[in-house]
Amino acid sequence: MKLNAKHLALAIAIGLVISPTSNADDCSGGTLCADFPQLMDFLQSEDRQNPEYRIVQPRYGMDALEPSHSQYSRSCYFFGIAPIIEQLGYTTFNPGGNFNYTFNYAAADGLKTHRSFDTGYFLSPEHLMAKSVHWESLFNRCEYDGGWVCDPFPPSDSDGSKWGGFYSDASLTRIDTSGEACVDRFDGGEEYGQCSSLTSNYDAWLDAARNGCGGGTCRADADSGMFWFANQVLQNDAGCNDMRGFRPDPASYTEKKHMRRVVKSFVDHNLPLLVTVRQGGHFMVIIGYFDLDATGLPTKAIVRDSSESYRLLSLTSNWDQASNNSLRDLFPWNHHLDGACEAGGWAASLDALSADFKLCTMPDGWSPSCAQERVFGAELICEDNGSERSRYFAYEDDLFLTETANTSCDKVKLRYADGDRQIESVSIQRFWYSPASGEWRGGSVYRPNLLTTEHSFRHDAPISVVEWDAVWPDNYWMVADGLPGTYTKRRSSIRMTLDDGSTKTIEIAPPETYGIELQCIDNGSVRSSYEYEADHGVFRVADSESFSDRQFLYEYYDRSCDELKLRVNLGAEVNVVSATVQRMYYSSANGEWRPAQSAWWPDHNRLVNDGLSGYTHELTWDSVWPNNYWLVADGVGSGSGYGDRKTVIRLLDGDLNELREIEVVPY
Repeated sequence: MKLNAKHLALAIAIGLVISPTSNADDCSGGTLCADFPQLMDFLQSEDRQNPEYRIVQPRYGMDALEPSHSQYSRSCYFFGIAPIIEQLGYTTFNPGGNFNYTFNYAAADGLKTHRSFDTGYFLSPEHLMAKSVHWESLFNRCEYDGGWVCDPFPPSDSDGSKWGGFYSDASLTRIDTSGEACVDRFDGGEEYGQCSSLTSNYDAWLDAARNGCGGGTCRADADSGMFWFANQVLQNDAGCNDMRGFRPDPASYTEKKHMRRVVKSFVDHNLPLLVTVRQGGHFMVIIGYFDLDATGLPTKAIVRDSSESYRLLSLTSNWDQASNNSLRDLFPWNHHLDGACEAGGWAASLDALSADFKLCTMPDGWSPSCAQERVFGAELICEDNGSERSRYFAYEDDLFLTETANTSCDKVKLRYADGDRQIESVSIQRFWYSPASGEWRGGSVYRPNLLTTEHSFRHDAPISVVEWDAVWPDNYWMVADGLPGTYTKRRSSIRMTLDDGSTKTIEIAPPETYGIELQCIDNGSVRSSYEYEADHGVFRVADSESFSDRQFLYEYYDRSCDELKLRVNLGAEVNVVSATVQRMYYSSANGEWRPAQSAWWPDHNRLVNDGLSGYTHELTWDSVWPNNYWLVADGVGSGSGYGDRKTVIRLLDGDLNELREIEVVPY
């Protein structure tokens, strides 16, 4: 079985690997993990026969996406959407930062203004809360009638115990925090807006700046509540105006199955997914999944609870129960990014599988858009005759771009920001591929017409702006595949030197250019082949020595062979020069995976000059691999040798440090 690009969503699971620091049992029987090391220890424990999991790729050196707060119990909506905004590159957490926001609010004695409210950093949870109060007070339905009222819909109970707007009447006299200071705003490990020194009044206001549908509607075009804030207010700063709600019927297997498709697709495309529990009373964020069933869909979700660390929730049962361990609603958001809703996009393809739950077709005639540019990362724009032909975005630690469409342009633009450094010099080079020689041949190197630096008042970080105009010939291919003639493919490589002396390379190429190809060969014939690309965070460089990346390849059939071949190129920044192979078996008696033998070094290791950035190596295990040994199998052997088989391939750099692990495991 060959896994091509279309099969990636079902074939690849990505996890961060950390050295175990606690027992898997510390995760409260597999339902609640106190911290990230406990979560990793549980997911990678040797007694888990199915090792697959995937976690949304974190940014900026963080272990994982972690919305967290302890004192603002009802503001969990803002602590859910803030890290999603940051994950997508619209802002970045700034430890010890200050961002002053002036906002209006309604008090019992009239409209007031709070000046220079320190929200820590742009689009932090506290900034979002202050913004919501400002917009509701000034532009929604506040009116003076014997006192200021800011509930767009009246409380549903006569005693006013249920709220209609973002905050309750009881908090209106507590919002004024003039003269109060927040000392040591961001302590170590407190990622999103926590403050260690808050007064009771300040605390009460933040706790009351809650969100939800309230007494209004839960439609995408609502004029109050969470949808109004995400789809109308935030359009000025970040994200798409495509938030909507999916509330599956707990009695319907078909609907829950589609919700599992939605969860998997979001995580596979590095999008955190906002959800509710407690019958809708508390917001959390899905950041991963594990335990796939026979259809390839996850049965468990990895959920970050803003107040109680990591929860491991079922996607197949207990929907709509009144607890933190039962999902209620899914709130898809930002799925229109990067062409996902265009023909062939992942969101559009998902919509074809359900008649009722559509991501790309918004209800009530609402027209979604993603107007705001993301700030942090690399944004590449291809223009032709003054019109934008294509736009690409890559995270600064994942600069591979794969494009299936042939794209030409007469002007290329680049915006780059990583929160700290700026571009000192940069060039772009185009390459042609010859199928006859199997090589990429380089063409001219183009220096930019424009290289400058911008600063936004919202972010204390440089933004490098680059343009290739007159130097870029008209209608030149930036990327292409399947062209007639001698050279059938094109790719472009942008090499940046940053002001700290480091270098980075952006690669935009046709599918299956960079990555790994693994072949299981028997008597000279390929029995099975597996391919996957260096794309979408699959080959992220480890942030510290305690982390490495792991990829899983799933095989539906038992495979044995007498030779193994591996071809690998992960680009200019991750140079794999060797690898080892180790076969493993699952011991049912001990309930764990055990090595079948020591790791084997390759018999042959050949450096291939194919014109790609970085090094391409072909490694072969031939004489060292015994005849007809299992590469992967499900329930083979007999007696004490009965069980599953898998193979672990460890990719190494020139100093023999482990860079990646690949596991070929039975489906």
